[in-house]
Amino acid sequence: MAIQTECAKLLQVFVIEYSELSKQFIEYDTFYLDNGIEFYPLPKSKLLVLLFQDGDNDYVFTTIRRWTLKKEEYYKSLMGDILNVEVSGNSSHK
Repeated sequence: MAIQTECAKLLQVFVIEYSELSKQFIEYDTFYLDNGIEFYPLPKSKLLVLLFQDGDNDYVFTTIRRWTLKKEEYYKSLMGDILNVEVSGNSSHK
């Protein structure tokens, strides 16, 4: 399902090691279409998983970000806030 929203509430920020993520979750979160199925590369280190709630229809979705202490503090300070969301490319995934 492609996300069709411009804003979403940041519900939670998870700090996790790449090795703790399932192959299925990595594929779900990094999938995109560009002349075929592609996957965004992730660093094989500590990561942030951001959990959002779509402001229009209450769907929840995630995005994975590279971890830094500064990013962790920044995103955690935004929990509960409505943020602008930009989805680029075709990310529909069945």
